[in-house]
Amino acid sequence: MSIQCIIKHKKGVKGIYNILKQNTDIPSGQTKWNRIFNLDEKQWSNIYKHIFNTTKNSDLLWFQFRINHSILPTGEILHKIGLSQTNVCTFCKTDIESLQHVFWECQKTKNLLQDFINEMQGVEITLNFDKVSFIFGEYSGSKNSKVVTLLALLLKRYIYTSLNLKSELTLQGFKAVFKQFLCVERLIALKNNRLQNFNNMWQDFAMKLSLEY
Repeated sequence: MSIQCIIKHKKGVKGIYNILKQNTDIPSGQTKWNRIFNLDEKQWSNIYKHIFNTTKNSDLLWFQFRINHSILPTGEILHKIGLSQTNVCTFCKTDIESLQHVFWECQKTKNLLQDFINEMQGVEITLNFDKVSFIFGEYSGSKNSKVVTLLALLLKRYIYTSLNLKSELTLQGFKAVFKQFLCVERLIALKNNRLQNFNNMWQDFAMKLSLEY
C-alpha cells in the first residue's frame, strides 16, 4: 500500500502523510518522555503540531523533532552506545548529560535563561518559561506564542551548539546568534515579498533589544 502511494504521488507526499496519520503506535520517544512528564494525548498533539505552525526553517524543525523523539545525541546517549567515555554534563561537570538536564536543569543553562529573562524585563517584555513548554516549544495558548516558541527554539539550539563546541553560555553569544537569525529571516522575507509580515513580528522586539539587522 505504501509503495503504491509513493509511486502514485510523484509531486507531493500527501498520500504518504495520510498513511502516517493512520498509524496509532505511540512513538518510543514519547514513551521515554512520559516517564518524566506524563503528558496526555492532547498535549502531545499540540507539541507535534505547534512547531510546524511556528517556522518553516528545516534545520530548526529537525532540531525540535529530535528533541520530541528523544534522539538528539547527548552525553547520556553517546555513553550508552560506547561513543563517549563519560555521561557527565559538558557544562557543569556534575550531573548526567540528559536532554532535560542540558535544556533546563543544568545551572549553566539556568543562568543563561535567567539572564535572558532579565534582559527582556528590562525592555518590558515578559517571558514565562517552564520546563515542559521550554523543552517542547509548546506555547500555542500564550500571547505572542510564535515569537516565544522561536526564541525558546533558538535558545535551545544555541545551548546545544555550545555544548558540542564546549564553549561557555553567554547572553551576548545568544544575542549574536539571534541577530544572525533575524538577518537571514529578513532576507527570506524580502525575497518572498513578505517584509511587512517580518517587521510586524520582529521589528519592535529587535529595536527594544538594540539589535540592528
